[in-house]
Amino acid sequence: MSYRDTARGPNSLLAISRNWLRRAARAGVPVRLAVETNPSAEGEHVTFAEEGRAAMLRVLQTVDAELRGTGSYAGLAVHDLAGWRALGP
Repeated sequence: MSYRDTARGPNSLLAISRNWLRRAARAGVPVRLAVETNPSAEGEHVTFAEEGRAAMLRVLQTVDAELRGTGSYAGLAVHDLAGWRALGP
């Protein structure tokens, strides 16, 4: 899973996804990156539960803009709808 709550920097969505995207490109398979909206026992860095909807949308826009046109990048997914709806501003 690519669950992270930052777009750039160490341990960010882009940082941890680069290797997966390269490997998927070599294999000719698409990759959809995902973010978490529910609280997580794995740490605050894996979910937008604390940051809220606006922060999540900014990160998603950044990641999509940077990866759009990359061979294996197939877009983004949000886990899950109920969690997304429950996010604050």
